[in-house]
Amino acid sequence: MTAGTSTGSILAAGFAYPDPSNTALTNQNLNKKVDGTFIKPGFFAKELIDIYSKEAHLIFVKRTLGWILPVSVIVCLILFGYGGYELGVHFYDNPRTIASFRDLRKVISNAKRENKNLKSKFSPE
Repeated sequence: MTAGTSTGSILAAGFAYPDPSNTALTNQNLNKKVDGTFIKPGFFAKELIDIYSKEAHLIFVKRTLGWILPVSVIVCLILFGYGGYELGVHFYDNPRTIASFRDLRKVISNAKRENKNLKSKFSPE
């Protein structure tokens, strides 16, 4: 198993890739032993450096301002979310607001009770 990050993964894959012609080299330990012979790797360091330096623009595409929009959206969401939370705490999690909601519930329940009494009082039998 080979692994790497970014450039390391490209180089690791190049060294691990076997030679397609599977040419055996008996005098050098270049990759690994298979059936008593050493297998030639698909790429050597000089070839990988040449490929990497010539084709890097295709592998690593340079983005000029493509990151600004997603980052600004995330920052705005965080700021507005936190600001909304703080406003909610300020307006709804204080004793005056809690008392107002309690009074409102009492008014609504009294109105429902009176409405029920009026319906029973004026309903035809």
